[in-house]
Amino acid sequence: MSPIWDPVELNMLDLDIEDPEEQMGSKDKNWIRIVGDARRWLVKIARTDVRDGTTSGEDWAEWVVRHIAAQLGVPTAEVRPAAFDGHRATASRSMLHDESERLTHGNELAFSPWGDAGWFRSVMSAA
Repeated sequence: MSPIWDPVELNMLDLDIEDPEEQMGSKDKNWIRIVGDARRWLVKIARTDVRDGTTSGEDWAEWVVRHIAAQLGVPTAEVRPAAFDGHRATASRSMLHDESERLTHGNELAFSPWGDAGWFRSVMSAA
């Protein structure tokens, strides 16, 4: 993907009807389907400050970091700029190849009884 800002237009009709809402994190985000792609995409809407109406730069920052990582050879999810129902957003392609795979979030791994998180607990207790 070339680093050209070209937002994909998305709306409520693009929601993944089987599992549209993502619960992790603090941002508004939804799983969608893009025509021609078997994988789901996570649409993250950039936050707007209710005091002055400005939109944060979360969308373009995530997109820029993805391209920097690609130049460095660091694997990342594919990220596309998006507009979701008129709001600035990003669409991140799921890294799971099919339904047989499961994503383990970092916080889940760090605090699991089977994970080797001793280093994490020692850092947190020292803070």
